[in-house]
Amino acid sequence: MVATAPTALGADAGSVSVTLVTGDRIVESAGGGPVATIPSEDDGGPMLSFTGPTGDRYVVPSVAAPYAGRQLDLSLFDVSALARARTRDGIPLELSFAAGAPPVAPPGVTLTAASGGTARGYLNVASASRFAAMLRERIGADIAAGREPGTGPLPGGLARMTLAAPTDSSSATPAYPMRVVQLTTVGLTGQLTNSFLTLFNVDSIRRVPGVALFTHGEIQRLAVPAGHYVALSFFCDFDQRGRVVAGRWVTPSFTVSDSDAVTALGIDERSASSRISVATPQQAAEDGMTVTFIPQDKARQTGLVVTAGGAGSHGADFYVTPTSAAPVGNLRFLVSWSGQSATSRYDVAFGSNDVPTVNAYVVHPNELAVVRQRFFADPADTPRAAFLKAPLDPATGRIGGLVYGNLGGVPAPGEVTEYVGAANGGQWLQMTQMPGNVLYTADARTFTAGHRYSIDWGHGPQAAEFGQHTGPHQWLDSIQYPYCLACSAGGTLSLFFADDAADSDPTHQGTLLDATTRITLYRDGTQVVDGQNAIGAVVTSVPGAYRAVFDVDRGTQSPVSQSTHTHTDLAFRDLPGSALPAGNTCYGQSASTACHILPVLTLNYWLATDQTGSSTAPRQLMRLTVAHLSYDGAGSHDPVTSVTVSVSFDGATWQPAMVHGDNGQYLVAWPNPASARGTSPALRVTAADAAGGSITQTITNAYTIAAPGH
Repeated sequence: MVATAPTALGADAGSVSVTLVTGDRIVESAGGGPVATIPSEDDGGPMLSFTGPTGDRYVVPSVAAPYAGRQLDLSLFDVSALARARTRDGIPLELSFAAGAPPVAPPGVTLTAASGGTARGYLNVASASRFAAMLRERIGADIAAGREPGTGPLPGGLARMTLAAPTDSSSATPAYPMRVVQLTTVGLTGQLTNSFLTLFNVDSIRRVPGVALFTHGEIQRLAVPAGHYVALSFFCDFDQRGRVVAGRWVTPSFTVSDSDAVTALGIDERSASSRISVATPQQAAEDGMTVTFIPQDKARQTGLVVTAGGAGSHGADFYVTPTSAAPVGNLRFLVSWSGQSATSRYDVAFGSNDVPTVNAYVVHPNELAVVRQRFFADPADTPRAAFLKAPLDPATGRIGGLVYGNLGGVPAPGEVTEYVGAANGGQWLQMTQMPGNVLYTADARTFTAGHRYSIDWGHGPQAAEFGQHTGPHQWLDSIQYPYCLACSAGGTLSLFFADDAADSDPTHQGTLLDATTRITLYRDGTQVVDGQNAIGAVVTSVPGAYRAVFDVDRGTQSPVSQSTHTHTDLAFRDLPGSALPAGNTCYGQSASTACHILPVLTLNYWLATDQTGSSTAPRQLMRLTVAHLSYDGAGSHDPVTSVTVSVSFDGATWQPAMVHGDNGQYLVAWPNPASARGTSPALRVTAADAAGGSITQTITNAYTIAAPGH
C-alpha cells in the first residue's frame, strides 16, 4: 500500500469560472475537459476552442483572433492557466510597447507599474468590454483601409500583452525523424491571410496529437514526422464594424513525404463555399451554432476536438469545404445548432464522417423530443439564467463542440419548451448558469424522438449531495466533476462535495462558483484533514470509521436569500464496496487497481414551492429521498433504518415533522404557521443505514413562507 499524504482539494478542483480579456465568461470543467462559454454582452462573435500540445484548453473569441499569438499572447486565452491562477477578480497582465513609446494603458486596462517600454497591470470583468470594443474598432479600421484585420497598430503603441501567471510551456522531445511542411493560407482576395491552423497525424495520434497556430498572413514552416495528416484551418471574415460576417473551415488531407523535400500545402479560403443552414418545423431565429471536427487515426484513436462557434455566432454564416471520407483514419464533422421561436427553442445536431456537398439541414418533427425546462431562482436574485447545451457524438463518444449559451438567455423563474434533436443519437450534455452564481451540470442524457420530458433546474433547497448518476464521467465526455465523488482504490480514499448546491434532480451536479466552504475529515475520531475553502480530500485508505463535516456559507454572495448556509455531518466506513463502472475514474486508480464506491448516504429534496422557492400552503409538503452515492446503479444498497426531519422558524427551536414512507422514499409534512409568513425556515434531516452510516444535514433559510398578500 502506498501512503497518500492527506490533502484538501479546493473549490477549483471542480468547475471554475474565468473571464477572458474580451469579457467573455468561460467555465472550465475539472481535468482540462470541455469548456462552457457565455459570451459578453458586447458579443465577441464565434469562439474558437482547441487544446494545446501540453493539454491546456484555449478559447479565442473571433474579435481577438487577428491578434492572437502576436500582439495578444496565446496565454491570455489559456483558460486552464486562467483557472489555475484563480483570476476571477482581475486578469494579471504584462505589457510591452513599441520602441520609444511610453507605457499607456490600453482601454479597459489598469496599469500598476511601468518601467521603460514595459508595464504590469490588469483587466477585470467590468473593464474587459472596453478592451474588446477597442479590438473591434481597430479591426473595422483595418477593413475600411483595405488592410488585413489585425495589421494596423494598436493604441498607445501596444506591441504585446501576456498573462502574468504561470502557463504550461513544456514541450515534448521528438521521437521520430522530422520533415518540413510549408503552409500557405490564402483568403477570399487570393492574397495571404490570417487563419487558425492545426495539424493531426492520422497514422497515429501519438505522433502529432495536434499543432496549433495562427498564420497571420505569413508562410509557415513546421517540422513534423512523415505520414498522413489532416489540416483544420478556420478563417474569419469581418466587416467595417469589426463584426464577423462569416467563418470558413477548410480541412484538407495531405501526406508528408519521408524525404528531405519540403512538403508544400496551400489552403484556400475560397474553397469553403458550402453554407451551413438549419430549417426547423416552426420558424426559429438562430441564437447559436458550433462546427466541430474530431480527428481519429487509423486505429480509431481520437485526437483533440477543435470547435468554432457558440452563442455569439448569430449574424455570422458558417461555410465548409466539402470533402469525402478521409483516406486514412477518420474525420468526424459535427454541426450543433440552436434557435429561438416566439414560444420555444430548438437544439439539434448532425454528424457525418465526411463534409457533405450540401449542408442545408432540415429538421423533421419525427426527429424531435419535447422537453419542458423549468428554471427556479432565489426571489432576491436577477431573473435570468444561461442555459447551455452540447451533443455527445455517438461515433467517438466525445463532446460535439463548445457547451454554449447566452447570458440571461432563459427566464428564471420561468420555463421554456425545448425541441431536442435525436437524429444524431439524441445524447446531450446540459448546463445552466443560474442566478446566485450556481452552475448546474447534468449527466449525459439521451432524448428519444416522440417522447416528452420535464426537467427542473435550481429547485431548492440547495444543499451538498452525492447523487445517483448515470453514464460516463470523464473529462472527454462529461461536463461534471470527472472523478468519483466518494471512492477508494488501493491505498487511496477520496471524498468530494463537488455537488455543493444540489437541486431536486439527483442526476444534476450543482457547483457554487463563489462561496466559502470548509471540510473536516476524521478517521476513528482523529482529524486527518481540515481544509478551508475546500470541497474534498484525498487520504490514505485505512479501514475504519470516517466522519466528514462540510460547511457551505453563501453569505459572501449577494443577493442570496435562500439556502444561505448548509452544514453536513456524514459518517461512513471504508468497506469493500461496489466496483465503479467503466467510463468513470477515481483517485488512485490504475490498470491493476480498481475503484470501489464508498457507502456514503446522500439526501435529495423536492419541496412543494413555486419557482422562487416560496410557499403559500398552510401545510408544507416535501418528498425526501435517502439513498447512497451510485453510478449506473452501482453503490451501497444497505437499507435505510431511520429518518427524522425537523423545521425551525426562529433558528433556535426545532419542531418535528411528520415522515411517512420506507425504502428511502418519504413524504414529509409540517405546518407553515401564519406567524412565520415572510420568513425563511431552516430544515434539518437525519438518516442512518444498516451498515452504521449516517448523515445529518441542516439548511438555513431553506425556503420562504410567502408574506401576506403574496
